Amino acid sequence: MIYMEPSQLGWSALHKTFMLELEEIGMTEIYLTLFQELIDWLVPPIIAIAESCQVVLKTSTMHSYRVLQKFICYLFFVIEFY
Repeated sequence: MIYMEPSQLGWSALHKTFMLELEEIGMTEIYLTLFQELIDWLVPPIIAIAESCQVVLKTSTMHSYRVLQKFICYLFFVIEFY
C-alpha cells in the first residue's frame, strides 16, 4: 500500500471515485457523459482562475472540485425533476 497526501492526488482522483459512485447508484449513461463533459469543460479553468485570485483563505483544488461537484449535481437534480 502506498500512502499519498491528498494534495498530491489532485481533484481527478476524487472525480473518478465520484463517477464510480454515480454508476453504482444507477445514473444513466447519458447523464454520466453530460456530467463528465461539464467537469472537463468547467473544472480546469475554474481552478486556474481560483489559484490566480487573491484570497483570504487558501483552499485545495480538491475542495474547489468538491464544491463544483455539488453545484453540478444540484443542477442535474433540478433538471431531472422539473
